[in-house]
Amino acid sequence: MKMFFRLSFPVQKLIPQRCSRIATTRSWKYKHKKDTGVFARPMLLQLQRSYSTSHQHILRNEHLESGDADVYKILSEDMKVIPDFITEQEEQSLLQEAMKVVKRLRYEFNHWDNAIHGYRETEKKNWNELNSQIIKNVQHLAFVQQDCPLAYVHILDLAQDGFIKPHVDAVRFCGDTIAGMSLLSSCVMRLAQESDKNMFANVHLPQRSLYIMKNRARYEFTHEVLKDEESFFDGKHISRQRRISIVCRNEPRPEDTS
Repeated sequence: MKMFFRLSFPVQKLIPQRCSRIATTRSWKYKHKKDTGVFARPMLLQLQRSYSTSHQHILRNEHLESGDADVYKILSEDMKVIPDFITEQEEQSLLQEAMKVVKRLRYEFNHWDNAIHGYRETEKKNWNELNSQIIKNVQHLAFVQQDCPLAYVHILDLAQDGFIKPHVDAVRFCGDTIAGMSLLSSCVMRLAQESDKNMFANVHLPQRSLYIMKNRARYEFTHEVLKDEESFFDGKHISRQRRISIVCRNEPRPEDTS
């Protein structure tokens, strides 16, 4: 049964200046469809979670938003998103080859470092001609000339109800740049300063996009993929379905392997 409700005030005025009041005040009046008993509070709580930087001006571009100017500046430089990096045909080609490997695996709910829930993952070195060229394009764009890309490409299949918890990729396994393509679904990735989780930004990763995380974004920020019910960007819900990411990394720094 479909249920409808309407707010008795414009939502735009809540974002971001008044979001902190949403969960605490009892003075809001809600209008809802007669006899449904469904109120607007759940949606407002989602807006509050997505805009916990209340009383701050939200800085935003097409793919990045943050309530902190320093965080926004750092991630504007060190967290790039390229929409439509691959075509639908290229996406299907990557999916077909990746699925030959991951379909034999079971979804896991206990990651070795407790970073991922509801996933299956593997690595692949050899790809067909078309997919090899796509991966070379990623590496050419993401890594500087002196970087040595890891030979094995990471495949991560995240179930629809799966999520990636805040973490920093182990520095002993990969270097200063991580580049990933998003297949099957869009998502919202949150990057938070490791030293202060309240200093964060949300990054919209559209389906078939490429993100490049490097330098300070790589080492000083945790990153996570939000659950579907938490997946908001610019006040809009970004549907998070099953998502497969194809991730390229470079060799770790010598000082991190010694």
